[in-house]
Amino acid sequence: MAGITKGIVLAKGINVKVPKRKDYGGSRDAHEVDDLLWRMDKYFEIVKEDDDVVKVRNASMYLTEVSYWGGIGSVPTWKKGLCKIKTWEKFKRELKKQFYPMNVVYEARQKLRELRQTATIREYVREFTTLMLQIM
Repeated sequence: MAGITKGIVLAKGINVKVPKRKDYGGSRDAHEVDDLLWRMDKYFEIVKEDDDVVKVRNASMYLTEVSYWGGIGSVPTWKKGLCKIKTWEKFKRELKKQFYPMNVVYEARQKLRELRQTATIREYVREFTTLMLQIM
């Protein structure tokens, strides 16, 4: 990640360095969606956040205007209590449903069938792992 913001001090005095915010602009890229959700899950784990509403609100701040959709909406939507998504699991499911390419699994399986080692083992393993993560 490009840079680190100032740390967050947890209750026990542990200083956690938080990566700079990387907004999600709504591209239909499974890797980008997975990356956003993974970073958010790790962040919530580090700061020991268990409240689903807080998780959804924090994650929605990473969505730019392009990626707002139905249940999330904007800050005014939150203030009026109109947000339809209340749980972190539903947020992740709906984000994937909206922004995953429709045929990501099919394409990943096709690429996996055609995968051949033509360069280093490291590059082959990286490509294999990337494809498997798209299928799972």
